[in-house]
Amino acid sequence: MISKDIALLERLTPRFSKRQYRERTFLGGMAVGEDGLIHGIADGWVYFVDARFIRPLDIAQTPTIDEGLQWTQGSAFCFDEGVTIYDTPNGYQPWGEALKSIRAVIQVKKGMPATPAIHVSGKWERSDKEAAREQEASLTSQGYTVELKYKPNARRWFWILEADYPRFPGQVEFVIKRPNAARDGLSELEFHTMTQDEFIVFLMTGNIRA
Repeated sequence: MISKDIALLERLTPRFSKRQYRERTFLGGMAVGEDGLIHGIADGWVYFVDARFIRPLDIAQTPTIDEGLQWTQGSAFCFDEGVTIYDTPNGYQPWGEALKSIRAVIQVKKGMPATPAIHVSGKWERSDKEAAREQEASLTSQGYTVELKYKPNARRWFWILEADYPRFPGQVEFVIKRPNAARDGLSELEFHTMTQDEFIVFLMTGNIRA
């Protein structure tokens, strides 16, 4: 199952993209239930992630062309301050019982959301060639790719511009805590910083990328 999730994550997170990309398949194999809500547990992931995490996983109801409002999977991941993730569903039991089963707890200290790649395009017209060239220079300095053309029939200059803004993968700062020897509390052992995209992979595999 993780291999499918990795493949889905790669499709969702291109560095550049001509369109906002969302899927009708969900990370972790979650699904829409008969009640119209998202249900399920991330299958095969090292950490216990279920439907309570749909917001930071960017699973949301969005408008579609053919079927109206539908649940879709995006890539604006936003694990942020206050999120706690256990490696077992038993972490949600009464604390004394939970400590008997927990091996690791993630506590997010700070997060910046990921932003999908953005493509911008448009067309502007000017009757004056010099004004058009000045605007072209201004747009080029902002990172746009500009093509300046002339429309003889209208006697106007116009430029077609396009700009691609790369994906920002966000950031997550978190600690990993583990039960102490007496199993009556947690010890803070590790502090890590990684992108939101890398954090998703970490929840799947439990591996910290070097």
